[in-house]
Amino acid sequence: MPTKAYSAHWVAHAPWAHPLWSSYVLALVDLTTVLEKPAVKFATGMTHEFSLWALNPELDHQYPHGKLSTTLPEAEITLQQGMLSPPNYVYQFVAKNDEYAEKRISGYYSRILNRTISPDTDFRKMWDQLFQDGISGRDYSANQKTIKSS
Repeated sequence: MPTKAYSAHWVAHAPWAHPLWSSYVLALVDLTTVLEKPAVKFATGMTHEFSLWALNPELDHQYPHGKLSTTLPEAEITLQQGMLSPPNYVYQFVAKNDEYAEKRISGYYSRILNRTISPDTDFRKMWDQLFQDGISGRDYSANQKTIKSS
């Protein structure tokens, strides 16, 4: 049984997006790999999860911008330590395979660099439009609260 699912991370430098933090992490994780602890899926059939996080401004200088190699576990752990919680966005979606999912998220990374989309939470509607084919973590959480209170 594998111990880790496919994942990819990009660090985008976007000081124009928010006055307090200038860098963001775009994270992609495969949800189909069967692990000891199963992935939480927002709906049946979801294959990948995308999340976008602001980086701690005191630590963001430690991370190179661009796609990060996370083949070394310590690289991913160090990155996670700099990510501010909660994430700006979380979406799950369906992709044919990891390559297609990575191409999609890489395109969003490029759009942030080109200033055609903003990583800031004030642009939630824009991100919701980009993930019309998926489910947001916000919607999933709201549904879970409704189910529990029923």
